[in-house]
Amino acid sequence: MKIKFLGTSFGAPSKDRHQQSVLIEANEDLYLFDTGAPVLDLLIKEGYDLSKIKAVFISHIHGDHLNGIFDMLNLAGYFNMNFTVYMAQQSGIDLLKSYCDLQNDVLKTGRVKFLLIEEGKFYIDQNLNVIASKTAHSNASFGFLIEDSKSKLYITGDLSSSLNDFPEILYSEKTDLIVTECAHFPPELLFDKLKLCNSSAFAIIHVMPCDKYSQLKIVAENSSLKVHFPDDNDEININDIF
Repeated sequence: MKIKFLGTSFGAPSKDRHQQSVLIEANEDLYLFDTGAPVLDLLIKEGYDLSKIKAVFISHIHGDHLNGIFDMLNLAGYFNMNFTVYMAQQSGIDLLKSYCDLQNDVLKTGRVKFLLIEEGKFYIDQNLNVIASKTAHSNASFGFLIEDSKSKLYITGDLSSSLNDFPEILYSEKTDLIVTECAHFPPELLFDKLKLCNSSAFAIIHVMPCDKYSQLKIVAENSSLKVHFPDDNDEININDIF
């Protein structure tokens, strides 16, 4: 399982970071977790075969996790894409279906399907299982445990400012990597949670403000945890964890 950090910014892009999107590659198939803009441009720039995209998982419908999906829907036929979009709430599905009706016939061709995320194990194919856990960041928001036959990855998505919704499953479930954010709470509070986790390593993205990176790195250096701070375009092979 390979993880590509296409976009690592918080709610607003910067000159060095795009809005959040994480790509997972498993046996040549591609899976997107959040589609912050300009995800389609970034995939094309990196030379990915867009026809290999099987599923798109949107943790919640805030724009910095969603806006890139519109280009994917509009150009699904042009780039021979066929995928299912998993959304956190029905209003998000209705929004995207309305956009498809206005722009093209992607729904009629069956290239793109829409399904609701359900708490628990809601996605299974020959490569991956995906298990969703609710968070309190918005009215409907989720984190994802992603597992293949060899490894486990958890992407927390956005969390509440209190971190009371930090997934308790991570304290007992052994994971190879946890990808989490640090935009809505101080570094020390986040590391209090990470120290309780049964994980080999951590990757912190979605950091706000950007100067918080310096604080995070100091806290990380004073801990015994393996922590990575990915930039846009960084890649991790989870079977060869840093």
